[in-house]
Amino acid sequence: MARRDPRSPEPGYLAFWREYHLCTLTTHRPDGSPHVVPVGVTYDPEAGLARVITRGGSAKAAHVRAAGPAGARVAVCQVDRGTWATLEGIATVCDDPERVADAVRRYAERYGRTPAPNPERVVIEIALTRAMGNAGTNGPGTAGTAGSTGSAGAAGSAGSAGAAGSAGTAGADGSATPDTASEAGVAAADAARR
Repeated sequence: MARRDPRSPEPGYLAFWREYHLCTLTTHRPDGSPHVVPVGVTYDPEAGLARVITRGGSAKAAHVRAAGPAGARVAVCQVDRGTWATLEGIATVCDDPERVADAVRRYAERYGRTPAPNPERVVIEIALTRAMGNAGTNGPGTAGTAGSTGSAGAAGSAGSAGAAGSAGTAGADGSATPDTASEAGVAAADAARR
């Protein structure tokens, strides 16, 4: 597993974060257990931030707020077959209209659609402390990646349809995942390629 500076990623690593991929966001519930949900993520290495747009009343936003002003330790991850990338950092919830609008613009740029207006929308801003993964390298094969490849295969074809269904549920609560119809099409195309 290659560790990277999240503020100066290699071109291949950054390119992987610019491609259309659903991601996961891991936050922690008050009891310490992980809460993992599908989301859309944008990565801004110049600012040292990853951003997730969501409804202010969502569980993920509540978990981040519960950590207090110092923020919550979180991770976002994306996988495509045996290629993966994870960004870790300290998350805070921001409801500033300009920063939310910037996050929506970045989301639309990456995912090819602008989310419907939502007056409850906030942005979870993740101040990045770590970047890791094998994206941008010569492919899977580094230590620790072989196990990921098997998981990615399962999450890849069979999991894509599950992710599409989850994205519909997550989208209904105002989060930033791509709409169900678009995601279903992407999942079908991905399955056909595999």
